[in-house]
Amino acid sequence: MAKYSYEFKLSVVEYYLLNKVGYRVTSNKFQVEESTVRNWIALHNHHGAEALIKKPNPNYSLAFKCSVIEHMRAEKLSIRQTAAHFNIPALTTVARWKMLYESGRIAISIKPRGRAKAMSKPPTPPEKPLEEMTHQELLAEVRYLRTEHAYLKKLDALIQRKQLEEKNKQK
Repeated sequence: MAKYSYEFKLSVVEYYLLNKVGYRVTSNKFQVEESTVRNWIALHNHHGAEALIKKPNPNYSLAFKCSVIEHMRAEKLSIRQTAAHFNIPALTTVARWKMLYESGRIAISIKPRGRAKAMSKPPTPPEKPLEEMTHQELLAEVRYLRTEHAYLKKLDALIQRKQLEEKNKQK
Protein backbone atom coordinates (compact mmCIF):
# COMPACT_ATOMS: atom_id res chain seq x y z
CA MET A 1 0.00 0.00 0.00
CA ALA A 2 1.36 3.38 -0.98
CA LYS A 3 1.97 6.08 1.61
CA TYR A 4 0.71 9.49 0.61
CA SER A 5 1.88 12.85 1.93
CA TYR A 6 -0.44 15.23 3.70
CA GLU A 7 -0.11 17.73 0.84
CA PHE A 8 -1.11 15.13 -1.74
CA LYS A 9 -4.16 14.01 0.26
CA LEU A 10 -5.22 17.61 0.74
CA SER A 11 -4.87 18.36 -2.97
CA VAL A 12 -7.05 15.34 -3.83
CA VAL A 13 -9.76 16.43 -1.37
CA GLU A 14 -9.65 20.05 -2.55
CA TYR A 15 -9.91 18.95 -6.19
CA TYR A 16 -12.98 16.89 -5.35
CA LEU A 17 -14.63 19.68 -3.35
CA LEU A 18 -13.83 22.52 -5.76
CA ASN A 19 -14.67 20.78 -9.03
CA LYS A 20 -17.80 18.98 -7.79
CA VAL A 21 -16.75 15.80 -9.59
CA GLY A 22 -17.34 12.24 -8.46
CA TYR A 23 -15.06 9.92 -6.54
CA ARG A 24 -14.25 7.93 -9.66
CA VAL A 25 -13.15 10.97 -11.68
CA THR A 26 -11.00 12.20 -8.81
CA SER A 27 -9.45 8.77 -8.25
CA ASN A 28 -8.65 8.41 -11.96
CA LYS A 29 -7.08 11.87 -12.16
CA PHE A 30 -4.76 11.25 -9.19
CA GLN A 31 -4.39 7.48 -9.77
CA VAL A 32 -5.56 6.58 -6.28
CA GLU A 33 -8.08 3.91 -5.28
CA GLU A 34 -11.63 5.22 -5.22
CA SER A 35 -12.18 3.88 -1.70
CA THR A 36 -9.10 5.78 -0.53
CA VAL A 37 -10.48 9.00 -1.97
CA ARG A 38 -13.79 8.33 -0.20
CA ASN A 39 -11.97 7.83 3.11
CA TRP A 40 -9.96 11.03 2.79
CA ILE A 41 -13.03 13.08 1.92
CA ALA A 42 -15.03 11.58 4.80
CA LEU A 43 -12.20 12.29 7.25
CA HIS A 44 -11.87 15.85 5.92
CA ASN A 45 -15.63 16.45 6.21
CA HIS A 46 -15.81 15.15 9.80
CA HIS A 47 -12.57 16.44 11.30
CA GLY A 48 -11.07 18.96 8.89
CA ALA A 49 -7.73 18.97 7.11
CA GLU A 50 -5.82 17.89 10.25
CA ALA A 51 -7.41 14.44 10.02
CA LEU A 52 -5.36 13.77 6.87
CA ILE A 53 -2.07 14.01 8.79
CA LYS A 54 -0.46 10.60 9.37
CA LYS A 55 -0.46 9.69 13.05
CA PRO A 56 1.45 6.92 14.80
CA ASN A 57 -0.49 3.73 15.42
CA PRO A 58 -2.67 4.44 18.43
CA ASN A 59 -3.32 1.90 21.14
CA TYR A 60 -7.11 1.74 21.53
CA SER A 61 -8.62 0.55 24.81
CA LEU A 62 -11.20 -2.23 24.98
CA ALA A 63 -13.81 0.25 26.23
CA PHE A 64 -13.17 2.52 23.24
CA LYS A 65 -13.47 -0.38 20.79
CA CYS A 66 -16.78 -1.46 22.30
CA SER A 67 -18.12 2.11 22.33
CA VAL A 68 -17.21 2.52 18.64
CA ILE A 69 -19.10 -0.63 17.66
CA GLU A 70 -22.07 0.20 19.89
CA HIS A 71 -22.25 3.70 18.37
CA MET A 72 -22.07 2.19 14.91
CA ARG A 73 -24.98 -0.13 15.68
CA ALA A 74 -27.10 2.48 17.47
CA GLU A 75 -26.71 5.07 14.72
CA LYS A 76 -26.85 2.45 11.93
CA LEU A 77 -23.60 3.71 10.40
CA SER A 78 -21.43 1.95 7.85
CA ILE A 79 -17.87 0.97 8.66
CA ARG A 80 -16.60 3.89 6.55
CA GLN A 81 -18.86 6.39 8.35
CA THR A 82 -17.86 5.03 11.75
CA ALA A 83 -14.15 5.21 10.97
CA ALA A 84 -14.56 8.78 9.76
CA HIS A 85 -16.63 9.76 12.81
CA PHE A 86 -14.00 8.48 15.26
CA ASN A 87 -11.03 9.49 13.06
CA ILE A 88 -9.76 5.92 12.74
CA PRO A 89 -7.47 5.83 9.70
CA ALA A 90 -7.99 2.20 8.61
CA LEU A 91 -11.42 0.82 7.77
CA THR A 92 -10.13 -2.67 8.38
CA THR A 93 -9.56 -1.79 12.02
CA VAL A 94 -13.26 -1.04 12.55
CA ALA A 95 -14.29 -4.07 10.46
CA ARG A 96 -12.10 -6.35 12.61
CA TRP A 97 -13.52 -4.87 15.83
CA LYS A 98 -17.05 -5.41 14.52
CA MET A 99 -16.35 -9.04 13.66
CA LEU A 100 -14.76 -9.70 17.05
CA TYR A 101 -17.54 -7.86 18.87
CA GLU A 102 -20.26 -9.85 17.14
CA SER A 103 -18.51 -13.14 17.86
CA GLY A 104 -18.00 -12.15 21.50
CA ARG A 105 -14.22 -12.33 21.24
CA ILE A 106 -13.27 -8.65 21.29
CA ALA A 107 -11.31 -9.07 24.53
CA ILE A 108 -9.09 -11.63 22.79
CA SER A 109 -8.03 -9.06 20.21
CA ILE A 110 -6.06 -7.10 22.75
CA LYS A 111 -2.46 -8.23 22.46
CA PRO A 112 0.34 -6.86 24.57
CA ARG A 113 2.79 -4.89 22.49
CA GLY A 114 6.51 -5.38 22.53
CA ARG A 115 8.69 -8.21 23.60
CA ALA A 116 7.41 -10.85 25.98
CA LYS A 117 8.58 -10.45 29.54
CA ALA A 118 11.02 -12.93 30.99
CA MET A 119 9.47 -15.59 33.19
CA SER A 120 9.41 -14.58 36.78
CA LYS A 121 10.31 -16.95 39.56
CA PRO A 122 7.31 -18.54 41.25
CA PRO A 123 6.52 -17.13 44.65
CA THR A 124 8.01 -19.10 47.49
CA PRO A 125 5.64 -20.38 50.11
CA PRO A 126 5.68 -18.54 53.44
CA GLU A 127 7.81 -19.97 56.21
CA LYS A 128 5.10 -19.82 58.91
CA PRO A 129 3.90 -22.86 60.80
CA LEU A 130 0.64 -24.23 59.37
CA GLU A 131 -1.34 -23.38 62.51
CA GLU A 132 -0.55 -19.65 62.15
CA MET A 133 -1.43 -19.37 58.43
CA THR A 134 -4.65 -17.78 57.24
CA HIS A 135 -7.04 -19.49 54.90
CA GLN A 136 -5.75 -17.46 51.93
CA GLU A 137 -2.13 -18.29 52.74
CA LEU A 138 -2.97 -21.99 52.95
CA LEU A 139 -4.71 -21.87 49.57
CA ALA A 140 -1.73 -20.06 48.07
CA GLU A 141 0.63 -22.73 49.40
CA VAL A 142 -1.57 -25.53 48.04
CA ARG A 143 -1.54 -23.84 44.61
CA TYR A 144 2.23 -23.49 44.78
CA LEU A 145 2.73 -27.12 45.78
CA ARG A 146 0.37 -28.37 43.06
CA THR A 147 2.23 -26.34 40.45
CA GLU A 148 5.57 -27.60 41.69
CA HIS A 149 4.31 -31.19 41.67
CA ALA A 150 2.95 -30.92 38.12
CA TYR A 151 6.23 -29.39 36.94
CA LEU A 152 8.28 -32.17 38.50
CA LYS A 153 6.01 -34.85 36.99
CA LYS A 154 6.39 -33.29 33.55
CA LEU A 155 10.15 -33.03 33.96
CA ASP A 156 10.35 -36.66 35.04
CA ALA A 157 8.27 -37.76 32.03
CA LEU A 158 10.54 -35.81 29.67
CA ILE A 159 13.67 -37.35 31.19
CA GLN A 160 12.21 -40.85 30.93
CA ARG A 161 11.20 -40.29 27.30
CA LYS A 162 14.66 -39.00 26.45
CA GLN A 163 16.31 -42.00 28.13
CA LEU A 164 14.00 -44.37 26.27
CA GLU A 165 14.82 -42.70 22.93
CA GLU A 166 18.56 -42.99 23.63
CA LYS A 167 18.09 -46.63 24.59
CA ASN A 168 16.22 -47.34 21.36
CA LYS A 169 18.89 -45.57 19.30
CA GLN A 170 21.63 -47.75 20.78
CA LYS A 171 19.84 -50.96 19.71
